[in-house]
Amino acid sequence: MELEKRFSKEMQKNMIEENESYNGERNTFVIEFSHTSKARHIRIAISKYWRNGFVSGGVTLASAIAVIEFILNRFSIELSKLALLAFLIAAPILIAIIFIAISYYNHVPSGFEDESREIQKIVHFKRMKWETRLAIGLLREKLDKTEMQINDIVDDMVHIPITSRPEVDEYLNWLQTRPSNLLRMIEVAKNLLIRDFAGALTLNDKDAPDPKKILESVNKVKKLFDSTYEFGLEGRSIQAPDGFERIHEIQGSWVKIIQDTILQVYDFLEIVLKHDIEEEKRIQFAFVFDSPTNIEEYIDELRRLEGNI
Repeated sequence: MELEKRFSKEMQKNMIEENESYNGERNTFVIEFSHTSKARHIRIAISKYWRNGFVSGGVTLASAIAVIEFILNRFSIELSKLALLAFLIAAPILIAIIFIAISYYNHVPSGFEDESREIQKIVHFKRMKWETRLAIGLLREKLDKTEMQINDIVDDMVHIPITSRPEVDEYLNWLQTRPSNLLRMIEVAKNLLIRDFAGALTLNDKDAPDPKKILESVNKVKKLFDSTYEFGLEGRSIQAPDGFERIHEIQGSWVKIIQDTILQVYDFLEIVLKHDIEEEKRIQFAFVFDSPTNIEEYIDELRRLEGNI
């Protein structure tokens, strides 16, 4: 059967290699943490908001003077010129400082307008290891729901309506696309996790990590994870012809392989988060891309079905 030959050949060539193709330098990541100091935050806040701050202070002061004058006259309170002068100097400065602090704290980084306030604060304040915390936060917010949906499919905890009951020939044509899509998704995961995602977090040509690149990479991971869910959903929405139940069950289990491959990113980030950069900037981590453990059973089932057709 063409499907059997094609699947077994591609699977052995592209997947059984596992870690061998990714040992050595490809799994060595150079980590260079960056952060923004409190002094720099103050300088940035003042340079960005001082004009608006003092304008607000002046407007507020003008209103305050009218109120103070009314109170002094109403209650016949005498205020020395020195005290009045001190107030006129201190009040706008204090108001400006408060305005600048509030404006700077509430600042939304460019490109992160649609993200949660927690994510915005990580990008804005850039405390030590912000790169890793940003990646973890974004992944949790964007993947958690889909991860639960995939788990529900795998654990048979949700009803997926049957939308198609193909004949044998049509089913075999569809079945042929399953290993092909599996292989393509694994290949995308390899490129995405090792090159794009890890590259966005690590030192690149002496440039510090860019939060927008981290966001872009996480969005790519989300798209692949969404495709993983669709892969599992598609298999559950098709009813296999009589006699094909077991092979249908086998291909349905492959969604878990893709899911586990993608979720390795959390293990990588946990190591980075705990890493002491003062001792060593290089981190060794082996992303594992396993082939399905039930390949042989799948091929044996194809042979059995071929003999019955």
